[in-house]
Amino acid sequence: MSIILKDLVLQRGDFKIGPVQFEFNAPGLYLIKGANGAGKTSLLKAILGRLRPQRGSIKRSDTQIASVGIEPTLYSEWTPNQNFIFQSELTGEHGRSQFQSTMKFANYFQVGHLSSGQRRMVELDIALSLTCSTVLLDEPGNSLDSQNLKNLESRLIEESKSRLIIMTSHLHADSDLPFRNILELSS
Repeated sequence: MSIILKDLVLQRGDFKIGPVQFEFNAPGLYLIKGANGAGKTSLLKAILGRLRPQRGSIKRSDTQIASVGIEPTLYSEWTPNQNFIFQSELTGEHGRSQFQSTMKFANYFQVGHLSSGQRRMVELDIALSLTCSTVLLDEPGNSLDSQNLKNLESRLIEESKSRLIIMTSHLHADSDLPFRNILELSS
């Protein structure tokens, strides 16, 4: 499980990222940090194959990647469990993964009736419940209260022992998370 960025350049209009050379190897927790608008989400979209590089390459050894915050993944009229079943079918994991919700009561409600923090927790629970060996998290702490943020950090430490987890943030740069390496993007 590795992702290798080689001479990667992303460009949207006048905005340009790169060239970037970086290697993400599993297991481990990696941080992509930078100010708002530095290109963190664009880089994750490129890793997912949703954004084509201007030049350079992205080599991925893993084809099944779970993600949070990069593109919409929840259907508001479905419960969290229904959303998980759908995501597990999309990734070919139906029947191999079990939904591990940190919010047991939430399965009684449609996602559209949950707060933004609860919806973020559902997205994180789904992504981390899938058995994908690579997980991309765009600003995973957004909308979380301090207790849920602490719980997320503990879970990321545990999950990163067996998977490749790449997260972006402009807030976690000085946290106590054991990042294997940090890629800093400047705006």
